[in-house]
Formats: sequence, structure tokens, C-alpha cells
Amino acid sequence: MAFRSVIVSFALLWTILCFQNCDIRNPVEETYFYPEIDHITSPQSVALQGEMVYYIYVAVSDPQGLEDIASVQFALEDSAEAIHMKDDGQNGDLIPHDGLYTVGFLPDLFSDQPGYYQFQIIVEDHEGNTANASSDTIRVEDILPDQAPVLLNPDVPDTVASEALTHFAFSIDAVDGQGNDDIDSLIYQIYPPLSTKPIYEGILFDNGTCGDAIAGDSIFSMSADFSDTLRGLGPHQIRFQAKDIHGNQSMPVVVSFFIAGINDAPVLSNLDAPLFINRLDPTPVVITVHVTDPQGLADVRKVYFNSTKPNGFPARGNPFILRDDGNKDWGDEKAGDGIYSIAVVISSDNELGTYTFTFYAQDLASDLSDPQPHHLAVIEEEIDL
Repeated sequence: MAFRSVIVSFALLWTILCFQNCDIRNPVEETYFYPEIDHITSPQSVALQGEMVYYIYVAVSDPQGLEDIASVQFALEDSAEAIHMKDDGQNGDLIPHDGLYTVGFLPDLFSDQPGYYQFQIIVEDHEGNTANASSDTIRVEDILPDQAPVLLNPDVPDTVASEALTHFAFSIDAVDGQGNDDIDSLIYQIYPPLSTKPIYEGILFDNGTCGDAIAGDSIFSMSADFSDTLRGLGPHQIRFQAKDIHGNQSMPVVVSFFIAGINDAPVLSNLDAPLFINRLDPTPVVITVHVTDPQGLADVRKVYFNSTKPNGFPARGNPFILRDDGNKDWGDEKAGDGIYSIAVVISSDNELGTYTFTFYAQDLASDLSDPQPHHLAVIEEEIDL
């Protein structure tokens, strides 16, 4: 039963900041922010005989945050009934609210009929916006299932000092009913604090090499230098999952550990922002700021600014998020270079006067950079077209 990932991406519209009404919108026509399906992991085949539980995993995201996701549903083609997928840490879902939705099903979902079944994933946010529907196919066979590997006895230290990451060791046992030669691979993914995406992914071995202690002892282990990879402090998680040569995947195992050390806050520099914006000019203005962190850029949780209007009141849309993911619609030129960007457009409805943008960077330990204020005047000048 092979698993496949379907990668789907959608271009974002520019970010529009309305400083008077303090929300994100296009001054000419309303802008919609659509949820996105990042990938789907599904079984390639299902065995009708037996009571094996199969799982489908769907990773989703939303420009307005995961809390804007209203529902994720799984539906067989030509079926009048959709099944709600969950991200609550129960019934096969491992980490609650991480954006990875899960649904489990038994072979009787297919009414004992072998064949090829197409399914769709439907994602909707609280505003009623939907992601482009993604589909995949499952082959249903009238056979007995091969048993998936089983993971046991994870051995990960509860706490690791940051200076000890040069020799970070962990392991997990893996067994397979058809013999351990049936195990194809065992992957691990390391997640930083409060993140839905792994910071590192690798493969564990049981061959006495690549960090494994003893070959053929059913203990898949790793001992390596992670000091350049795990630069942040605080609670982390390792997710283990094995796959056999038939494509059957084990149930994942997730283990938490804590990286202890002295944390230093991020630092902002080289703010590039205009001194004024003409509210009659619809041209996007890109604002950028350079961010560094002593623990590395992977330790930066978010970069944002809060806007204060000319009347002294904060903008309702605070905070406004800057990005460093290479999304040119957002104004960012290169992903991961430490230059965070946002594209700003205002309309004739915006109040004239001086706004104060106060920029911050926050790290994974929730420490904030020193604030960096910037004063920007909204003016009105006729434009020659």
C-alpha cells in the first residue's frame, strides 16, 4: 500500500493594508484569501478482507491562519455523503491544531466492491471561501492486507542542553510481522515549538552506519551533530513513521523533548519604508526589514508591525505580518534571506495624517526584539495618468 503526496499551491493576491479601516482589502474590488491544500497522503490500495484501519492525511494552510479553517472533508466520487476530517489529536490524528487533518476508515467503506475509487478533499474557511478541490484514486482489492510495521520503545532524552546538540542521540524499535527485512524505511521529522512544519527530516537505519549503533538489532538509531539545525530553544517534537516494502505505513509515534539554554532575542535592522504614501496612487509599496537571531533564522516565529492611526488609536487589523518565503505577491524577493517583506496599498478612503508603524520580531521562546518605530504620512496628490 504505497502512499503518495499531492502538492498543491496557489498564488496569493497582494497584501492590501487599509490604514483607516484597518483590515486587509483591495480598494477597488474585494480581495478573498483562500485556504490551500498543501499535500495529501493516502493509501494507494485497500484490502477488502480483514479489519485493517486505513488513514488519509491532508495538510492545509490559510493566509489568515489555521484558525480560519472551518472544515476539511473527504468524499468518494458520486457519494452524497462527505466525511469530516479532524485535527484534534484523536482517532489517528497525532498533533492537535497543526494543520494536518486526518480521517480513518475501514474497508467496508467500499461496500465489499473491488475497483478504483476516486475521492475529493474539500476545504472551506469561515468566510465560505474554498480551496481548489484536490482528488486522488484508491485501488480496492479483494485480498488480505499485509501488516504494517509497528514502532515501539522510543528513546529520546526529555531535555537536551543546547551545547550537547553536537552529540544528539535518539532511537526507536521497529518490528514487522513479515520480518524486519520487510521494512523499507523509517523516517523522523523534528518540529520546533508551535510549528506545524518540520525543521528537519531524516532517515533512521538499522545497519550499523549513519549514526546507528548496532546492525540488525531492530533498534533504528541516530547519533549526530544537530547544533546547526536545532538553533532554537524550548519544547520540540520528533515524529517517527516506518514503511514496509509493500507501502504499508506504521502508526506514527510522536515524542516531545526540550532544548535548554540561554536565549537571545531577534534583532531588527535596515528598515526600508517610505516617509509618505499618496492615497490616490494604487501602486503597491514594499516595506522590508532585515531580521537576525543569535539562534538562527529558524528561531524566528514571526515578524510584524502594529499601526497607530493619526488619531492615536491602534488599527483594528493589527498585527500586520511580514514574510520571508519568496512570495513576490507579498513583496518578498528571496525566501530565507532574513529580509521580511510586505506590500502595502491604500485607498482614497484612508485618513490623511501621520501613522506610526512599530515593527517587532518574535522568536520561538516568545522573546521580542526591541521595537523599531517608523512614521509614515498619508498624503493626497493628483497623479498624471
